[in-house]
Amino acid sequence: MSGGRPLVYLDNSATTQKPQQVIDAMSTYYRTSNSNVHRSAHTLAEEATISFEESREKIRNWFGAAESRVVFTSGTTEAI
Repeated sequence: MSGGRPLVYLDNSATTQKPQQVIDAMSTYYRTSNSNVHRSAHTLAEEATISFEESREKIRNWFGAAESRVVFTSGTTEAI
């Protein structure tokens, strides 16, 4: 809130505001499971990769997209 008025954030191509449940999930990940995905065979990397791919599947199902159509990029510039 700013001056008692709700915040309206429109610059979503640079970053976006996150709901508390997202912040909580990210915090848990960074405290307990932080590792690079698709990079190693150790336990943390394998668990991170599984979580990453499960997220892709949830997003794909939400949108009803074909498996090959959900691609993660580092940002808007790379995506376009």
